[in-house]
Amino acid sequence: MRKHLFVILIVSLTLTGCMPILTVFFGISKPKEVTTKKIEKKINKYGLDYFKHYYITEEGFFSYFDILNKNNLSTSVTRVLIFKEGKLLQPRVINGCSSQRDGFIRSLQDSSSYISIDTVLLSDFVNSTNLSDFNINEFQQMNEDKEFTIILYWATFAGILNKNITAQLAKTTKDCIDNNGLNAHVFYINLDVKEGWSDRIKEILEKKNKISIDR
Repeated sequence: MRKHLFVILIVSLTLTGCMPILTVFFGISKPKEVTTKKIEKKINKYGLDYFKHYYITEEGFFSYFDILNKNNLSTSVTRVLIFKEGKLLQPRVINGCSSQRDGFIRSLQDSSSYISIDTVLLSDFVNSTNLSDFNINEFQQMNEDKEFTIILYWATFAGILNKNITAQLAKTTKDCIDNNGLNAHVFYINLDVKEGWSDRIKEILEKKNKISIDR
């Protein structure tokens, strides 16, 4: 239980990699259950309509943070994960800011700009356990012959960061695909807590709600 509470604190306090602790951001809210209808409205509101959307399951929610924490990687909910040959790529020099992520996407065709992490695999995040209504055959077909797989994470409780970070990264990626020959399969994964999840997640969220966040 302590481990899972820690995960929620990470969600609340590390919405952006440029700041170790979230202090002031307009539009940010605490994680809570949301409906698919609300998520779809936020997709339109924040301009997250360039690529296909997947919705994380309860198992996938915990797995996402556990894997990144275990490998000492940023757990930002506006994170971008980039894979090549099924392995996670990281910039050779990391500062964590969204501007660097934008530049990283633009430099992907330069193999000297990144390193590969063998311990973090695409299959750890993208599977029928972690994503609802996931069709493996459809996914493999869309991913076939692509040099890179790019996942753009977002959540309604991240507020305006979805527009300022995730939507901008999506726009940059689309531009690189259309104009610079980037050969990539790109999609979004929503990290919101969904209706119908177990009491375990509800209990954790209730405890987390005692933590205040300045806005």
